[in-house]
Amino acid sequence: MLFQKLDYFRSIERFLGKNPSLKKACGIKKIPSYRTLGRRLPEIVKLVYPLTVKLLVFLTETGFVSWRLASIDSSLLKAFGKEEQREWIDGKPKGGIWQKPTDKEARWGYSAGKDEWIFGYKIHLIVLVKPLIVPLCWLSTSASPHDSNFFKPLSVIAQRIAFSLSQLIKVFLGDTGYDSLENRDHALFLNNARLVAPIKQTKGKMSGRRRIIDDFNHSPQGKGLLKRRGDIERFFYHFKNLFNVDPLPVIGKTKVEAYLTLACFGYLAAVCYNIRMGRKPREIKSLFF
Repeated sequence: MLFQKLDYFRSIERFLGKNPSLKKACGIKKIPSYRTLGRRLPEIVKLVYPLTVKLLVFLTETGFVSWRLASIDSSLLKAFGKEEQREWIDGKPKGGIWQKPTDKEARWGYSAGKDEWIFGYKIHLIVLVKPLIVPLCWLSTSASPHDSNFFKPLSVIAQRIAFSLSQLIKVFLGDTGYDSLENRDHALFLNNARLVAPIKQTKGKMSGRRRIIDDFNHSPQGKGLLKRRGDIERFFYHFKNLFNVDPLPVIGKTKVEAYLTLACFGYLAAVCYNIRMGRKPREIKSLFF
């Protein structure tokens, strides 16, 4: 579904019927119906997480990733089918619903970068940025929750994976959406890491601690780190161009989460395959049929 860019489960069923060698390689005697394939998608995810760690072990041992620096961000993805239509009040979708959406679990979310409201989901992602930019851990939600709520759970998962590989993340990079003393304290108590993010502009005098943070951001070291925040934006651009994730081809939070998990795993697997074959690691598009 990912590498053939198939939009529907019926398409997978037809594709397997036309490619008996692939059906045989997967150990499938009888082609499952599209309904069965849809039900199986969330179950596949249980197999993906341990395999993801194995791929990260390979990238670590071959020196293609460094664990000291990671970056966190989110990206809005449009839901499948029709959007929910509401009455808009003060530039926000409020009031009564006059068109029901195809995906009832999707929600409206605001994209500051595009300055528009998007009906769909969010993928919250931490990537390792040196030397390669690769996904480390991720969560998916509807489009409405604020990014700052997901720094804690994602950073805990990231450090657990790092610790299991005898590694340690020392710096997390984020944009202003993650700027809070609570998040910075969490990073500090999480294996003495640092959250480096621009400070939100506020009225009045800056507190002593926030002035120290601001001084660090304007230091040569801070400026150098903040320049790397664009790495995750480049990853999202590459990721969306490779896989059918915007708009999403599946409906419902469970299937969206499973599909995005497979997409992140597929990206990692493609990078590892290229390294094993002596190809350029990010030359993934040529692997698509």
